[in-house]
Amino acid sequence: FIILGTLLALSTHAQADVGLMVGVSWTLDGAGPAITVKALSSDDRNEAVAAAGVSYYPLSQNKLGLDAGAGYNFHDAAATISWDFLQGAPQLSGGWSDTERAKKQAPAVRPVMNNSQI
Repeated sequence: FIILGTLLALSTHAQADVGLMVGVSWTLDGAGPAITVKALSSDDRNEAVAAAGVSYYPLSQNKLGLDAGAGYNFHDAAATISWDFLQGAPQLSGGWSDTERAKKQAPAVRPVMNNSQI
């Protein structure tokens, strides 16, 4: 499920700017809360994103985590679900994200015709 969501999010944002998320996470193996920083596949608001990040678990024996997954950008916030490879468990995260309004595509250019082509 996580891999499929990551692939879908990556496939829709080939030309988007990279986003950043700073927040908290919880790994579902009992490692406790963590502080996390993630790179997101897009900085556009209201978009699905792929995510990769690093987490610090102050209350766990294994203090570091590295994860990859998928999520959603809201207005200046993001939420992700990912797999933490160092903790060996799923991770839920949320926090501040530097989002922007989706960029509008430029209008299509119409060819100019001169009198000899009419």
